[in-house]
Amino acid sequence: MAGIWMEHTNYPIIDTDGNVERVAVYSRDVTEKKNMEEEIKRTREEFITIFAHDLRSPLSVIMGCAQIIVEPIYGEISREKIKQVDMIKNAVNYLLTLINNIIEVSQIESGATKYIFEEFLLEELLNEIKDMFAIQADSKKIVFDVSEVKDCWVKADRNKLRQIFHNLINNALRYTEAGGRININAQKRGEMVVINVSDTGYGIPESEQGRLFQKFTQINDEKRGSGLGLYIVKKFLEGHNSNISLISEQGSGSRFTFSLSAGKSPRV
Repeated sequence: MAGIWMEHTNYPIIDTDGNVERVAVYSRDVTEKKNMEEEIKRTREEFITIFAHDLRSPLSVIMGCAQIIVEPIYGEISREKIKQVDMIKNAVNYLLTLINNIIEVSQIESGATKYIFEEFLLEELLNEIKDMFAIQADSKKIVFDVSEVKDCWVKADRNKLRQIFHNLINNALRYTEAGGRININAQKRGEMVVINVSDTGYGIPESEQGRLFQKFTQINDEKRGSGLGLYIVKKFLEGHNSNISLISEQGSGSRFTFSLSAGKSPRV
């Protein structure tokens, strides 16, 4: 038998001296309303899932074709064509990131986000992140390095942590000029591992920092973005019982800092 949802409202009944004589309780059946809310929630999740699948498939085809076009087997390719293909690939990557962010936000707000915690070596994940962004960093002539992370074991959701770094580095690359630097470092302090992600980019005005982790926030309107990346970072870290802080000055770069529970090496 399906459950019944009831909504209760209390009303104090005051006597002539201004004292509460008794409390009247008004109750009403809100089962239909709750069922409708659940149905809307399910429909939204199904729509987003279908939407994501239907968009990802053609985008993957476009990316594959763009890569094939510049293969040497098709003869000499002019610099102009290579530049145009790179523009296509950048646009596809942007759309894929946007789709992934929309899915993540939908899951966060519906309470569907699940965490799978494991103990792993942070350095392995960071080297993967570094390789992922190597071409993009080189094309902008930005030095991207990882330091002080040897033997740092963490207990975290590996996929969520990968997304956290992806969003932070993606932002850093967007707001750092050619010749700049992006660095990730980590240090074990007691039962925690403290991680810093810093850049030498534009920096963020103090007046804007308070709303930085809200949805759809973009500090620099000239730089394309969904305004969802840092919101997702904040929510994923909350799922790790952590938070994120920022030190930044306009024109002097930014440093994001957060902590994760330290893991144990299997050698111990």
